[in-house]
Amino acid sequence: MLRNRHLRELGAVNSRDLIETARRLTESGAPQPTQADLRRAVSTAYYAQFHCLAGAAADLLTGSSPGSPEWHQVYRALEHGKARSACQQQGVMRAFPMEVRSFAKVFVDL
Repeated sequence: MLRNRHLRELGAVNSRDLIETARRLTESGAPQPTQADLRRAVSTAYYAQFHCLAGAAADLLTGSSPGSPEWHQVYRALEHGKARSACQQQGVMRAFPMEVRSFAKVFVDL
């Protein structure tokens, strides 16, 4: 995929790659993954979701391609704590479609 390669060149993270890594950690072939594998998988899934959110915010707020300076600035500006806090605001979240609320709930839960 051209976009995925382009994102990697910019230092942006491919969320699908991270989800695949998390999946491999939990399906390591052993009868049961270790606690360390499970913790790493949860952390990796969280970062996948965070970088997906950062990319979506950059896309929507700039309207430009991932190669532009403004896109990169918005992508890198998202803060974990502030994003989590915003996702926890139930009153605000009710105004969004179910897909966005589900995303926000998983983001907070991870």
